[in-house]
Amino acid sequence: MTTRIELSLACGDYEIMRALKEGIVRPDGIDLKVLTAMDSPTRHWRFLRNGDFDMSEVSCSSYIAARDRGLPVRALPVKSIEWFTELEEDVDLALPPEVRVTRVPPSKSIIGMLVDGELDAVLHSDLIKPLRDNDSRVGRLFPDYKAEEMAYFKKTGVFPIMHALAIKQEVVEKYPWVPINMFHAFNESKALAMQRMENPRIVPLVWYREAWEEQEAMFGADAWEYGLTERNRKTLETLIGFSHEQGLIRRRIPVEELFLDVSQGARRGDEFTF
Repeated sequence: MTTRIELSLACGDYEIMRALKEGIVRPDGIDLKVLTAMDSPTRHWRFLRNGDFDMSEVSCSSYIAARDRGLPVRALPVKSIEWFTELEEDVDLALPPEVRVTRVPPSKSIIGMLVDGELDAVLHSDLIKPLRDNDSRVGRLFPDYKAEEMAYFKKTGVFPIMHALAIKQEVVEKYPWVPINMFHAFNESKALAMQRMENPRIVPLVWYREAWEEQEAMFGADAWEYGLTERNRKTLETLIGFSHEQGLIRRRIPVEELFLDVSQGARRGDEFTF
């Protein structure tokens, strides 16, 4: 009987991950346990702090900073703002004295403090409840955020990448074939999802097809490219530049140092088109 290694993957519950989660796509040589019940901060913390999973979707900025030092993120070069946080950091911070960070009391929350006027602004990875509820006490920084984002992409060619897939070094060293096989499995899962989602009846939105076509017109057939494509390379190099400029990393790390080579050579391997 063929032996397959058992690996765990913590990630968001995305449509493009459905085929992997449901076992429709099986990475060659791997029995994959996909864990999706956690929110992003919990997932990132458990992987970066505890190493709870073999592979995990993680914050791209945290990953770059960790690779830069082999040590925690050091500082944010912001001197005129007092920052408030309610979560424990993914990695330990050694902040200079001029950077003020205040831990939110257990009895309060960032969102509650914003609504009550105790905070001027909040950076949040989710669409916060007061915005969803149309609470008049809060609003978006950019009311027409879609137009701003489209203008930014047209100007820079950058479609920001929030997360990367991280793999424990011990897994890579013991099974050097795992990254390539997982890369192909992710691409296959995404291709199946995109084929399914092309059907406008799959989503109960009135102008779903128009949104699909608008996305294709701007980003091409695949807005969610994997690997070091020309567009992804530009986005990552921009992120590395900002991270260096803002003091998160000590040098501009070449992209090739950050990501494993998943090439199989020219004209080898499957192409996952849709």
